Amino acid sequence: MTAQRHNARILAVCSPKGGAGKTTLAFNLAAWAACRGRRVRLLDADPQGTARLFCAARDSELPPVEAVALGGVELDRAIPRAAAEAELAVVDVPGSDSHALRAALLAADRVLVPLRPSPPDLWRTEELLGLAQALGDSAPDVGVVITQAPPRSRLADEVAEAAASLVRRYGARLLPVRIGLRAAWAESGPTGLSVVELYPSSPAADELNALAHALRLER
Repeated sequence: MTAQRHNARILAVCSPKGGAGKTTLAFNLAAWAACRGRRVRLLDADPQGTARLFCAARDSELPPVEAVALGGVELDRAIPRAAAEAELAVVDVPGSDSHALRAALLAADRVLVPLRPSPPDLWRTEELLGLAQALGDSAPDVGVVITQAPPRSRLADEVAEAAASLVRRYGARLLPVRIGLRAAWAESGPTGLSVVELYPSSPAADELNALAHALRLER
């Protein structure tokens, strides 16, 4: 269920439940694309403003990730307008604001949903997938990724199996990568660096590369 409606590719990162790593993934994907020469804007629609703080911590000599604050505005209009001058716009969507979530689903070409390996997170993810499916032909391509997965976790395997069934029901995708519970991810945002810049040969860097590939973010 892919919709291409804007010159810029718009990726919305949405999580209906806090703590899944939404902002960290949004920043890392934006920085990943910037390092590949793309003109990137990180649209911060979350009132907490953490994505903007991550961008502000980025060294001026690094490929730029421009942060744009979208709090308190009509997102259905603001997202396409702010994305117009970028090759890629990544939207950090507040999880608790249903209006913002619906606006992002309508504006985005692709949606990434981080899913922690827990049943409550799975239940809330189903609600989000239902919102996307209800958009019909206007629905974006939705991909779910397991995040904060401990190594050799039976619970993560069980949630992934349940998520695979869930996404089939709603016409979404379970992405073929897991984001591990790693210190590198926690360190990346506050340093202004993506994990591929911070630890280029690390498992976290491999995960980010695989995630960007699964989202088809290459030129």
